[in-house]
Amino acid sequence: MSLSLAEHGPMLTSFKKPERFTGIILEHSHVTVVELTHNANGCTLTAAGSYESQVKFDNPALFSGDDIHQREKAFAAELKDVFKSLGVSAKRLSFGMNTGMLMLQTVPMDTVLDARGRKEQALWELRQFADDAGDSSHAVVTYRLSEDASTGVAQTVVVGVRKAFVSFLKGTAELLKGSLHIVDVQHFCAENALKENYPSLAEQPTLMIGMDDTALTASTIVHGTSVDVQIRPFTGNDTRMVFDFVRASGAEQVFIHGSAASYQTCESLARSLNIPVALIDPFKIVVLPASLKGLADIKARRHEFTAAVGLAMRTE
Repeated sequence: MSLSLAEHGPMLTSFKKPERFTGIILEHSHVTVVELTHNANGCTLTAAGSYESQVKFDNPALFSGDDIHQREKAFAAELKDVFKSLGVSAKRLSFGMNTGMLMLQTVPMDTVLDARGRKEQALWELRQFADDAGDSSHAVVTYRLSEDASTGVAQTVVVGVRKAFVSFLKGTAELLKGSLHIVDVQHFCAENALKENYPSLAEQPTLMIGMDDTALTASTIVHGTSVDVQIRPFTGNDTRMVFDFVRASGAEQVFIHGSAASYQTCESLARSLNIPVALIDPFKIVVLPASLKGLADIKARRHEFTAAVGLAMRTE
């Protein structure tokens, strides 16, 4: 699934010469950067790393006001230093936002609604989340997951993000002498990495879980397509809630990623549920050069790079 919240260029279907794309994931104040070089034969990892930013990205007040440009400059300066350290040279910069920075809900919508009707309902849902939400202040995107023909209702993902945030990211990209390519939700970036790296996914009902220190975001994937997306508060300790959630999904296999994911969590779930549970390897189809800076650390923390890889894989 992809729910781009920014304008981007046409689909690139082939590469006459190598092209570099960078995926940048923002999670509270944690920033993860991945650069992939695309060519006719696939993708090669050319840079990967992470750092703690001075910016608290889930504070909406930061993306408005008279000093917004100073904050853009500060963030751009951080990224410039990180890019130099990692050797990033891509000019197409894409950003993935953690669910704490936006509204994401799965809601029922009448299947007869046209694009305007879906947008109006999405804005209504958004106003329950943010009192000041409106067409001028927020960008909204909807994506239909599944449809019940007997009731005429479709389960639909609704995403809303402040336009000022998107503008902040665009300004940052321009200060880095690059262009804003894609803005999307961290979880959907990770979902892209899962589907690209595990093409046999369609053979079994699958649950993909993203874990950080405040929330659990999960997609139920059937026949290779998402049919449900849920977000739940998560402290990292409530394993019983995770067990119940997996059982309720009916999944026959589970893939986990994110900063709070671990091999121990996978082993505990697998023992209790008696189904395969694994950390996502976002580099299964990506070439990892032996000369890559920090390669051993990247391999050890590969599941933490899942969303950034999935975002950097996108060339549309």
